[in-house]
Amino acid sequence: MKSKKSSLIIRAILIILLTVVILFIPTDNAFRKWLRFLMLVFFVITFIIDYTRYKKENG
Repeated sequence: MKSKKSSLIIRAILIILLTVVILFIPTDNAFRKWLRFLMLVFFVITFIIDYTRYKKENG
């Protein structure tokens, strides 16, 4: 149970860091912009799915 909670916390911190990198270190390369955006979307979606599963299990 603790490993799931710590995993969610670590993933939330990584999402925040990736968002900060995207906002404060922009790139001119269009491919890298889309790659960063898609990584952020992927992390957010998986975080939401895992968070809802965690909430259902711990009720």
